[in-house]
Amino acid sequence: MQYAVRLTAATRAPKESAVGDISQYLSCGASPRASIHLIESARALACLRGRDYVVRDDVVYVASDVLRHRLVISYEAQAENVTADDLIARLLEMIPMPKNVLNSRVPSVIRS
Repeated sequence: MQYAVRLTAATRAPKESAVGDISQYLSCGASPRASIHLIESARALACLRGRDYVVRDDVVYVASDVLRHRLVISYEAQAENVTADDLIARLLEMIPMPKNVLNSRVPSVIRS
């Protein structure tokens, strides 16, 4: 969850998130709701892959599809043919991934 939140927060404040070189290409970043949809999409992917927990690769796999339409790229980005997918790829490179710690996982489905 923290990784998904860091990714989306970096689109809103790239200079504070060590990806300041993309700030000139963003007019508006992804809203906090994008974090929720990123997490939910990763959970759905994990379920489709037969797991009841999410790993970081699930978040990476769905990141472009979830964030692409939520970013408003600047005129400068359009002039330089920089796409939202290019910016998301840069985010995924620069934002540190969490370690996969499966022994302390939180199930994606809460059982009572």
